[in-house]
Amino acid sequence: MQMEEKISANEEQTRLLKKQLVHMRIHTATGLILTAAFLFVIIRLLPGLTQALDQANAVLADAGAAIEDLQEVSQNVNELVDSGSLAIGQTMEKIEQMDIEQLNGAIADLNRVIEPLAEFFGRFQ
Repeated sequence: MQMEEKISANEEQTRLLKKQLVHMRIHTATGLILTAAFLFVIIRLLPGLTQALDQANAVLADAGAAIEDLQEVSQNVNELVDSGSLAIGQTMEKIEQMDIEQLNGAIADLNRVIEPLAEFFGRFQ
């Protein structure tokens, strides 16, 4: 009896090992198919990805150049504002130094000189 039990146990083990072998082959085949499919997709997508990365690099380079240009323009605007404010400051100083009363007097004198000339030339019209 003991021998029959051992033979039965061995047959059961053999049956289970064959079943395990079939499952292992199925898993291996599935793994190979998935790996092949993954490699196929990678090979098909890789040129498109590299092209997209090249375009992204070009766009980033253009953006960097635009930022540099913008910084240069900003610096030029700042210099223009500084020089403009300096010129306005100098003009204000000159205006403050002017004698407004003397200027009004000079305008009144000029008006008195031009008035007879205007009447004279007005006769010829």
